[in-house]
Amino acid sequence: MFLLSYQQNPVGPGPLDRRDAKAHTLFQAFGNGSGGERDDGEAGYVHRLVVARSYGGRGIGGELLDWAADYIRERGKRWLRLDCMADNERLNVYYRGAGLRYVGRVDRKRFSASLFERELLRH
Repeated sequence: MFLLSYQQNPVGPGPLDRRDAKAHTLFQAFGNGSGGERDDGEAGYVHRLVVARSYGGRGIGGELLDWAADYIRERGKRWLRLDCMADNERLNVYYRGAGLRYVGRVDRKRFSASLFERELLRH
């Protein structure tokens, strides 16, 4: 399942054609990520994208990212952006493989985040 939120209000859950996929994401359509300095009003942000390990390797995460990209694009935004823990190399590699471009790093007191984005071309 995923939970879609718009301007920090829940919009609703959905199965993304896989009722038993046990995927979960909090998706914030317009807002800033931990790298708020990149918030130029032209992006939607994906937060806490998680797919249960038992469902790994089935392309569910990629489908969720593609769905989020379509959703953001339909609202006139140019970028899908997300961040993840900088020290999680496997996740950083995953996002690069999913077509996101690494654009930098933000260091905070308790964690460091890698910043990623995907340009959303108009159809």
